[in-house]
Amino acid sequence: MPLPDPMREVLTVFRPLFMAPTWNKLMTLLTETLLAHGRRTVAAALRSTGNDKATNWSLFRSVA
Repeated sequence: MPLPDPMREVLTVFRPLFMAPTWNKLMTLLTETLLAHGRRTVAAALRSTGNDKATNWSLFRSVA
């Protein structure tokens, strides 16, 4: 589930500050954080969409 267009438009001003892989991880984390229940941590965000089962989930920590 991607971020809504109005949110993406606001965030695009920050796009030049990130390399493509980091930007993609950031968009994923922001989307998952909105979907997470309870505390808004990186682990909770990843857990909310099942990404905590991925073998490379620790790469998301470098964004946070």
